[in-house]
Amino acid sequence: MDKKIERKSNPIKKWLIPSITGIVLIGLLWSATDSKKRISLDKDRITIKEVSNDYFEDMALFNGSVQPLNTLQINTIESGSVKKNTY
Repeated sequence: MDKKIERKSNPIKKWLIPSITGIVLIGLLWSATDSKKRISLDKDRITIKEVSNDYFEDMALFNGSVQPLNTLQINTIESGSVKKNTY
């Protein structure tokens, strides 16, 4: 008769993977909440001006392609008759 072979329980695999995952998550949370982050800037590159009440103009330039919403087909064979496609 066949015998059922039981698996040996390996406590290292049972606890190693969750503990490593927990340590990594704790490390990520700690590094994300570290309050001592600083930025080094040159004093020559910083501009400080007096605040005044004036017109604010914000402008952003974009490059892109434009496609039409509607198109008309002109048939040159039939003397330029225009046919509008309705969908």
